[in-house]
This record gives sequence, C-alpha cells and structure tokens, in this order.
Amino acid sequence: MKLLSFDIESCTGSHNDASLCSFGYVTADEFLNIKEQEDLLCNPKPAHFRLRPYSKKRQTEGITLAYSEKVFRRRPKFPGIYPIVKGLFDEADVAVGFSIENDVQFLNNACVEYGLPPVSYKFLDVRQIVELLYGTKYGCGLKTIAENLEIAGDSHRSDEDARVTLEILRFVLKDQSMTLSEFVSAYGIKFGQVNAEGYSNMVSEKGLKAQLDEGRLTRRQKNGIFEEYVKRVCRNLVPVSEKMKGQRISFSDKFVRDSLDEARSFVKAVYLSGGKFDLSGERANLYVRVSSYDDSEKIQKLKTDYPKMKFCTYGEAKKEVGPFETEDFSSFDLKALVRVASRPNRLK
Repeated sequence: MKLLSFDIESCTGSHNDASLCSFGYVTADEFLNIKEQEDLLCNPKPAHFRLRPYSKKRQTEGITLAYSEKVFRRRPKFPGIYPIVKGLFDEADVAVGFSIENDVQFLNNACVEYGLPPVSYKFLDVRQIVELLYGTKYGCGLKTIAENLEIAGDSHRSDEDARVTLEILRFVLKDQSMTLSEFVSAYGIKFGQVNAEGYSNMVSEKGLKAQLDEGRLTRRQKNGIFEEYVKRVCRNLVPVSEKMKGQRISFSDKFVRDSLDEARSFVKAVYLSGGKFDLSGERANLYVRVSSYDDSEKIQKLKTDYPKMKFCTYGEAKKEVGPFETEDFSSFDLKALVRVASRPNRLK
C-alpha cells in the first residue's frame, strides 16, 4: 500500500479564491517508511495575503506561513505544480491528512479556478482517527497533539505538517499493535472518497459504535440521527388518529441535542396523531416551546419572521398527542450514524 500524506497552506484561508500557496507531501509505504518529502510552493491567485492574527480575546492561534510572501510570488502559479500533484495522487493507494476536509476543498478549488481536471483519491483523516480512539486526551489540533506525543516539527510548513501527521498515525498503530491494513480491518474503516462530484468522509463503524456507547455524539451527529429517523421511520407511519392533522410542527434543535430519544419519541407520537415535523423549520405552522430552550427574545423573533405561525408549550403538545413512552433506539442508531457520516458533500 503506497501512502501519500499531504498538507496544504492557503494565503487567505478561503476555499473559493485559489489561495493555495503550498502543497507539502510525504510518500511512504504501508509500514510508514518515508520515501520522499517535499514542499511544493506556488504563487496564489489573490492579490493580497490575508492571514488570521492571534486573538487574545478568542484565544485562537494566529496563522503564519513558513516562507515570506516574496518567496511565494517568485514561484509558478498552481498549474505549474499541478502535474506533480496529480501524479502523486495517481501513484498513491491512499492519501493521509489531518482535518483533511479543508485541504480537499483547497485543492479542488485550485483545480476549478484554473480549469484543470479534478484530482480523485481515497483518504484517511488522522484527526478523526485520534478523536475516535482517544477523544481529546492528546488535544484536538495537529500542533497540540504532536507536542503531547513529543513529535517535533516545523508548524505550518506543509511538508512538515504532512510528516507529523504520518508520525501521529505511526503512534496510533504502535499503540494498537497493528499494521495499517490490520487497523483498517479491525475498526471497520471505510476510506473517505474524493471525485469530480464531491467527497464523502472517512467512516469507522467500530469507532462510531464506541461514540454511541460512551455518549460522545456531537451535535451534528445527533441532528443527523434525528433527521434519519424522521425521514426513514416517521414519514412511513400510518396515523392512528387525527388529533394533529394539518399541524406541521417544529422545535429547538437544542431539544434534540440534550434529549434525542425523547424528541424522537415525541415526533413519532405526532405522526401517529396525524401531524408532521418540518426539518427545515421554515414551513412549520406550529412551534412547540420547550421552556428551557426558548427565551422570550427567540420567540418574539419567530413571531416576527413567521407571523402566521402558532405557538404552544411542550406540555400542551404532549397532552394533545396523548401519552407516549421514551423508546430505546439503539438498534436504529448505529446504522443511522454510519449513513450520516457517509453522506456525500458537494465540493465548492
């Protein structure tokens, strides 16, 4: 298995202005023996570099580049390095990155802006692997994780970030006493995929199951599971009464975040009573107020934005649909979570 670990730097941080200015890479075999390392620089399209400064108020790290703007301006435009970049992906079996979604979009945008064929590849996201196995034990960002694992590197030099990413993966494999192929098989990993239509993220069924079992689902995952349940289960239910006929309800997504099972059980009861749930919230004609999430300011804004919408409390809505019990959805959740994680994303 031939690996290509890569990292991209942008002169603006934007995904839509051909701001890619460096493509750093490391090639390696399945056992992570490094074969080649290089930092390919190019002259980005934007007229000005716009790098995020350090923010003491927000406690965010500033973005700095390893080279001066003059160095980048003396290099060729992206089409000048494109044949090398595409050749690297064509020769690799799997690409490796850290928070790779940003790099996927930077690379695709550069291809689009210069009218070049998109690059297709499958990938592993090391940040996602670390998060699934260790949570935040070693931190979240590449620099923090590397420091906690005592891995040295020149931060924001693309080829060094690519190498450090590979070293973090090496730590994971050593910690698990596995080769990469064994790890992929043991954790049920489905590679992320990039093609001309878009991209899908890497998925680990075993890792997702651990998240479920340990109650470590993110807000995005909970919302995704809730949406899957409404679409695949609730919309196929046959009403047993008409108590809520004509009502298209909505409520705060914080209810889903904090009480996913109760929210689903309630929505199921609404459908069995002849009502529906509006996932977008824009076509709802009845907003159910869950007191702990809906302050007066929010309600007033909803009344202004949707003057025809009616309101009721959660207690009133429960009384209308009749008694229901909070169900156990464990048999549904893992499959739903895998579907959510595998959803295709359009490239910008």
